[in-house]
Amino acid sequence: MSTTNCSTTESLPVSCSDSDLLATAKGILIVGRGYGERQAFDELLDVAHHHHISVLSASRWLVELGRDESADAPIEWAQLLQRIRAEA
Repeated sequence: MSTTNCSTTESLPVSCSDSDLLATAKGILIVGRGYGERQAFDELLDVAHHHHISVLSASRWLVELGRDESADAPIEWAQLLQRIRAEA
């Protein structure tokens, strides 16, 4: 997995490219769920379809949820984020 400029512990930088954002979101799912890259992308795609948003919007949502504990998570990510936060 490549290193990205998108941090999950601070505000997303303006210079965060779409590919960095997508890679960061996939990385959260790869680590959090034990997925491969394809499975992680498929989950982002499923969430995007379910919530009628783009895959990049779903990626941004997941990355922002990773840094903002007060944000409401979609049902698909609620338990994942609870577990990640408990392990941190």
